[in-house]
Amino acid sequence: MEGERTASAPVSDCHPILNGSDVVWCASSGNMVNFYTIDAQTSAFGKKICRVAGDNITWELSGTTLSFTDEGPLDVDNTVRYRYPVSTCRKSYSNPYYVWDSAKYSAESVVIGEGITEISNRSFYYYSNLTEATIPSSVGRIGAEAFEVCENLATVTIYTRAAEIGENAFWSGWHYSKYFPTTFRLYKRSAIEQYAKDTSIPYEYINEDISGATIAVDAGEFVYDGQEKKPGITVTLDGTKLVPDDDYRIASYQNNVNAGTATVTIEGYQGFSGTASQTFTIQKASLANATIAPVSDRAYLGRQIRPKPKVTVGGRTLVEGTDYTLSYGRNLDEGHGTVMIAGTGNYQGSRPVSFVISKAITNWVMYRLYNPNSGEHFYTASEKERDSVVAAGWKYEGKAWYALEGGSPA
Repeated sequence: MEGERTASAPVSDCHPILNGSDVVWCASSGNMVNFYTIDAQTSAFGKKICRVAGDNITWELSGTTLSFTDEGPLDVDNTVRYRYPVSTCRKSYSNPYYVWDSAKYSAESVVIGEGITEISNRSFYYYSNLTEATIPSSVGRIGAEAFEVCENLATVTIYTRAAEIGENAFWSGWHYSKYFPTTFRLYKRSAIEQYAKDTSIPYEYINEDISGATIAVDAGEFVYDGQEKKPGITVTLDGTKLVPDDDYRIASYQNNVNAGTATVTIEGYQGFSGTASQTFTIQKASLANATIAPVSDRAYLGRQIRPKPKVTVGGRTLVEGTDYTLSYGRNLDEGHGTVMIAGTGNYQGSRPVSFVISKAITNWVMYRLYNPNSGEHFYTASEKERDSVVAAGWKYEGKAWYALEGGSPA
């Protein structure tokens, strides 16, 4: 390399190094780090600007919006060294705040990106034109005097539910006239809400979607009894227990009468929006608790006997085919007959019922005859009448049944 290569740049923070044909050095001033290069062959001068606010945080001023991105603590340096042209504007070197002035006094909105965990002390002290700020859920600490004397700061939207907040983080005025011009937008039942209450900062709620809430149905077994089931519930959202009729309302119970799967649905209220649902089970009632009317004795008929016992549960008469089904034993011979009652629909379990089949008392045999002239059947216990109509052309069809002298209805 022959000759001298020069460029206008601030004093380096480091020893220049040679990278290929480039001589590289850097200079910093608070929230700016600039890297410079001079090509040893061509004298071409290069400059790369890095806007920093902490070890990992970068910033950008777009119009009147000052944005911070990346992960980790945010640390705005308001007491920077005076090194032009690293400073963001040309100002007098007598005041350290001038180096950051072009960003500071242009910013009307500060947006702190998700992933930033901390806002250092006095980060936005006396940003006189700032009207709004957004703090993400990732922030766990807001330093002392972080937004102090931002007298035009009208709204701070805070998405974090819990953060350590330093002394005088948001107040304006002076020692004898401390006040809070700011209105917080925050989540209901958050630690930030309590902070606002404690410091008399006015606030309004950010509507929070309740669809991710956990609904726990009160313990207990729900058994069909023909009445609606409306169990109590406990609702939590991100670990916070919500209050009924203040944070949410029960919108509906569905399918909550018959046995099966029922559903309770809630809707957000006063700071919460959206809906959430939870199912619960209504068990079938057991026939073990049913009252079954005794089946009276039956007389032998020569055919299967099929009595229909009356079944009640809790004073309600059950309906065959809807609440239970009946099945029978042989029930033909003298002795004992059986009926099996099996639950269906809203009932479960089975109950056997037995009854007595007694010997029939057969004083008369009833004969069955057919009149071909009228198409009608005729029954008689008289052998003489039977023989007479058969002689007249009627058809004898045999014995129909035995007429009983006594006993219970079949």
